[in-house]
Amino acid sequence: MKKKMVSWCLPSMLISILNLAFTFLVSIYLCIFLSTGLLVLTLMLRAKKMVQKMPTPQKEVQRKMFMTQMLYFFILLMIVACINTLFIWQGNFYFGIGLIAFGIFHIIFKFVTKKEQLKKIL
Repeated sequence: MKKKMVSWCLPSMLISILNLAFTFLVSIYLCIFLSTGLLVLTLMLRAKKMVQKMPTPQKEVQRKMFMTQMLYFFILLMIVACINTLFIWQGNFYFGIGLIAFGIFHIIFKFVTKKEQLKKIL
């Protein structure tokens, strides 16, 4: 009898873990996509000012754009974590904290693995 309970409980737990991992990945990539869109929108709105200004060094502009996108990413990550915590995870804020930590880990991992490409850009 106990074997049936364990075998019945295991797939349910596995599905919950896979659902959580899927939600984390979708949330992170949604934030990356939306932060890129916000960056493009910001650049479109500031295009007139940037053309009228004196030309600044390209590296400085690229760093500024990169930092702006990271700022947008973390703001959106906080918003998505709050929305997920309230509506998907029924107020369990530990999952929201985990999502934020996973987002930070994801960005750091991308920095470490793509360090050479990042040095070319920045």
